Amino acid sequence: MARKDNPGQNYPPRQTPGGPTGASSGSSSPSATTLQQESDGSFVQASTVTLWRPAPFKDPELDLAMKSAYDNISGLQASAVQSVGALQGSRMSTGALSVKGSVKGVATGLSTLSNVVASIDSGSSPTNMTVSATPSPNSPGTFDIYVFAPTSTSNNTPILASASMLVRWHAWGT
Repeated sequence: MARKDNPGQNYPPRQTPGGPTGASSGSSSPSATTLQQESDGSFVQASTVTLWRPAPFKDPELDLAMKSAYDNISGLQASAVQSVGALQGSRMSTGALSVKGSVKGVATGLSTLSNVVASIDSGSSPTNMTVSATPSPNSPGTFDIYVFAPTSTSNNTPILASASMLVRWHAWGT
Protein backbone atom coordinates (compact mmCIF):
# COMPACT_ATOMS: atom_id res chain seq x y z
CA MET A 1 0.00 0.00 0.00
CA ALA A 2 1.34 3.43 -0.91
CA ARG A 3 1.50 6.18 1.67
CA LYS A 4 -0.04 9.56 0.91
CA ASP A 5 2.93 11.57 2.22
CA ASN A 6 5.45 9.56 0.17
CA PRO A 7 3.69 7.81 -2.74
CA GLY A 8 6.90 6.17 -3.96
CA GLN A 9 7.45 4.26 -0.73
CA ASN A 10 5.38 1.12 -0.18
CA TYR A 11 4.83 -0.75 3.06
CA PRO A 12 3.43 -4.25 3.45
CA PRO A 13 -0.01 -4.51 5.06
CA ARG A 14 0.20 -4.70 8.87
CA GLN A 15 -0.57 -7.98 10.55
CA THR A 16 -3.04 -8.08 13.40
CA PRO A 17 -2.64 -10.39 16.43
CA GLY A 18 -3.57 -13.89 15.37
CA GLY A 19 -3.63 -12.79 11.72
CA PRO A 20 -3.43 -15.12 8.70
CA THR A 21 -0.25 -16.78 9.93
CA GLY A 22 -1.54 -17.03 13.48
CA ALA A 23 1.41 -15.02 14.77
CA SER A 24 1.59 -11.45 15.94
CA SER A 25 3.83 -8.99 14.13
CA GLY A 26 4.22 -7.02 17.35
CA SER A 27 6.86 -7.26 20.01
CA SER A 28 6.60 -8.58 23.54
CA SER A 29 4.84 -6.38 26.04
CA PRO A 30 3.77 -6.22 29.68
CA SER A 31 0.89 -8.25 31.03
CA ALA A 32 -2.37 -7.06 32.56
CA THR A 33 -3.78 -9.13 35.41
CA THR A 34 -7.47 -9.45 36.22
CA LEU A 35 -8.43 -9.99 39.86
CA GLN A 36 -11.47 -11.86 41.10
CA GLN A 37 -12.95 -11.39 44.58
CA GLU A 38 -13.63 -14.54 46.58
CA SER A 39 -16.53 -14.97 49.02
CA ASP A 40 -14.22 -14.32 51.99
CA GLY A 41 -13.25 -10.92 50.53
CA SER A 42 -9.77 -11.96 49.35
CA PHE A 43 -8.61 -11.51 45.78
CA VAL A 44 -7.16 -14.15 43.45
CA GLN A 45 -5.63 -13.81 40.01
CA ALA A 46 -8.32 -14.75 37.47
CA SER A 47 -6.41 -14.33 34.20
CA THR A 48 -3.40 -12.69 32.64
CA VAL A 49 -3.62 -10.96 29.29
CA THR A 50 -0.50 -10.06 27.32
CA LEU A 51 -0.86 -6.67 25.69
CA TRP A 52 -0.05 -6.55 21.98
CA ARG A 53 2.50 -4.01 20.84
CA PRO A 54 2.77 -2.98 17.19
CA ALA A 55 5.96 -3.58 15.22
CA PRO A 56 8.23 -0.54 14.77
CA PHE A 57 7.28 1.88 11.99
CA LYS A 58 9.76 3.03 9.35
CA ASP A 59 8.76 6.64 10.00
CA PRO A 60 10.75 7.65 13.14
CA GLU A 61 8.27 10.33 14.22
CA LEU A 62 5.31 7.96 13.93
CA ASP A 63 7.25 5.23 15.71
CA LEU A 64 8.06 7.59 18.60
CA ALA A 65 4.44 8.76 18.82
CA MET A 66 3.12 5.17 18.85
CA LYS A 67 5.70 4.15 21.48
CA SER A 68 4.68 7.10 23.70
CA ALA A 69 0.97 6.31 23.28
CA TYR A 70 1.55 2.61 24.04
CA ASP A 71 3.71 3.34 27.10
CA ASN A 72 1.11 5.79 28.45
CA ILE A 73 -1.71 3.27 28.01
CA SER A 74 0.33 0.53 29.68
CA GLY A 75 1.08 2.86 32.59
CA LEU A 76 -2.59 3.75 33.00
CA GLN A 77 -3.61 0.09 32.94
CA ALA A 78 -0.97 -0.79 35.53
CA SER A 79 -2.09 1.96 37.93
CA ALA A 80 -5.86 1.60 37.38
CA VAL A 81 -8.00 0.65 40.36
CA GLN A 82 -9.45 -2.82 39.93
CA SER A 83 -13.22 -2.44 39.78
CA VAL A 84 -13.86 -5.89 41.23
CA GLY A 85 -13.02 -4.59 44.71
CA ALA A 86 -14.69 -1.20 44.37
CA LEU A 87 -17.62 -2.04 46.67
CA GLN A 88 -15.39 -3.97 49.13
CA GLY A 89 -18.16 -6.15 50.50
CA SER A 90 -20.86 -3.50 50.17
CA ARG A 91 -24.10 -3.91 48.26
CA MET A 92 -25.88 -1.41 46.08
CA SER A 93 -29.58 -0.62 45.82
CA THR A 94 -31.29 1.64 43.26
CA GLY A 95 -34.71 3.10 42.76
CA ALA A 96 -36.88 6.02 41.73
CA LEU A 97 -39.65 7.91 43.49
CA SER A 98 -41.77 11.00 43.08
CA VAL A 99 -40.81 13.68 45.61
CA LYS A 100 -42.78 16.81 46.49
CA GLY A 101 -40.65 18.80 48.91
CA SER A 102 -39.11 16.03 50.99
CA VAL A 103 -39.46 12.35 51.82
CA LYS A 104 -37.87 10.92 54.95
CA GLY A 105 -37.00 7.30 55.65
CA VAL A 106 -36.86 5.98 52.06
CA ALA A 107 -36.28 2.20 52.41
CA THR A 108 -33.35 0.76 50.43
CA GLY A 109 -33.45 -2.92 51.42
CA LEU A 110 -30.02 -2.54 53.04
CA SER A 111 -29.48 -2.92 56.78
CA THR A 112 -26.96 -0.07 56.99
CA LEU A 113 -26.32 2.78 54.58
CA SER A 114 -22.94 4.37 53.91
CA ASN A 115 -23.67 6.56 50.88
CA VAL A 116 -26.56 7.70 48.69
CA VAL A 117 -26.59 9.63 45.40
CA ALA A 118 -29.74 11.16 43.90
CA SER A 119 -30.59 13.07 40.74
CA ILE A 120 -33.71 14.72 39.37
CA ASP A 121 -35.01 13.03 36.22
CA SER A 122 -36.63 15.78 34.20
CA GLY A 123 -36.03 14.11 30.85
CA SER A 124 -34.79 16.54 28.23
CA SER A 125 -36.38 19.55 29.99
CA PRO A 126 -34.01 21.80 31.93
CA THR A 127 -34.90 22.53 35.53
CA ASN A 128 -33.68 24.98 38.16
CA MET A 129 -34.41 22.55 41.01
CA THR A 130 -31.79 20.81 43.13
CA VAL A 131 -31.88 17.58 45.11
CA SER A 132 -30.17 16.52 48.32
CA ALA A 133 -30.05 13.02 49.81
CA THR A 134 -28.39 11.84 53.01
CA PRO A 135 -28.48 8.60 55.06
CA SER A 136 -31.17 8.92 57.72
CA PRO A 137 -29.68 9.46 61.18
CA ASN A 138 -32.68 7.86 62.94
CA SER A 139 -33.39 4.77 60.83
CA PRO A 140 -30.52 2.54 59.60
CA GLY A 141 -30.76 1.45 55.97
CA THR A 142 -32.94 4.41 54.93
CA PHE A 143 -32.25 7.89 53.63
CA ASP A 144 -33.90 11.30 53.57
CA ILE A 145 -34.35 13.18 50.29
CA TYR A 146 -35.14 16.86 49.67
CA VAL A 147 -36.01 18.67 46.43
CA PHE A 148 -35.49 22.44 46.38
CA ALA A 149 -36.74 25.13 43.99
CA PRO A 150 -36.12 28.89 43.86
CA THR A 151 -38.54 30.98 45.95
CA SER A 152 -39.62 32.99 42.90
CA THR A 153 -38.36 34.26 39.55
CA SER A 154 -36.81 37.26 41.30
CA ASN A 155 -35.53 35.40 44.38
CA ASN A 156 -33.20 32.39 44.02
CA THR A 157 -33.29 31.42 47.70
CA PRO A 158 -34.02 27.67 47.71
CA ILE A 159 -37.16 26.37 49.44
CA LEU A 160 -38.72 22.92 49.43
CA ALA A 161 -40.34 22.34 46.04
CA SER A 162 -44.12 22.52 45.76
CA ALA A 163 -44.21 20.42 42.57
CA SER A 164 -43.54 16.68 42.42
CA MET A 165 -40.33 15.62 40.69
CA LEU A 166 -39.11 12.16 39.69
CA VAL A 167 -35.89 11.41 41.58
CA ARG A 168 -33.61 8.46 40.80
CA TRP A 169 -31.26 7.22 43.54
CA HIS A 170 -28.39 4.79 44.17
CA ALA A 171 -27.50 3.71 47.71
CA TRP A 172 -24.52 1.69 49.04
CA GLY A 173 -24.29 -0.16 52.31
CA THR A 174 -24.45 -3.64 53.85
